[in-house]
Amino acid sequence: MRVRLGTSLLGFFLMLLALPSAGASQGTGGGQGMGARGTSTVQPDDITEVAVVLARAWAAGDMDQLARLLSPQGIYLRLGGFDRASLSVRLAEAALRDFLRGYEQGQVQLVRTVLVSGMARGQPRGFAEFRWQTRVPGTSHAMTQFIFMGLAVEEAGWRVNEVRILP
Repeated sequence: MRVRLGTSLLGFFLMLLALPSAGASQGTGGGQGMGARGTSTVQPDDITEVAVVLARAWAAGDMDQLARLLSPQGIYLRLGGFDRASLSVRLAEAALRDFLRGYEQGQVQLVRTVLVSGMARGQPRGFAEFRWQTRVPGTSHAMTQFIFMGLAVEEAGWRVNEVRILP
């Protein structure tokens, strides 16, 4: 009886570790946008769909789409070595526009998404990592940078509350 109970508990804990909501990396398959879900039915797994939309918007230089996904509760930016914390959507958008002026649009690839549940007042949180291949205008030298975005579920769905650009 003790052996079976111990084996059953071990199996149960292994099963919990395998669940996506336990903090494991999510697949980054070919999502097709944000879907037709209403804001009241946001699912934690939708982070990959939002990350695909973010990648497309960044690659196209679509600041309007990016701004719609920024958190009104404040955004942390690390762009080119400069940190800016608790920025409003308007200021974060202006800082991102200014930063992106120094680069051509290039290609953005979603590398992975990670869902971290139960953080910050019970709100699901997650992270998305992107590979950005671009050039400085007027040069032929290609460069690769990595974009890390922190996301949290808010009233209107997944919103970006952190953007870090790393070489």
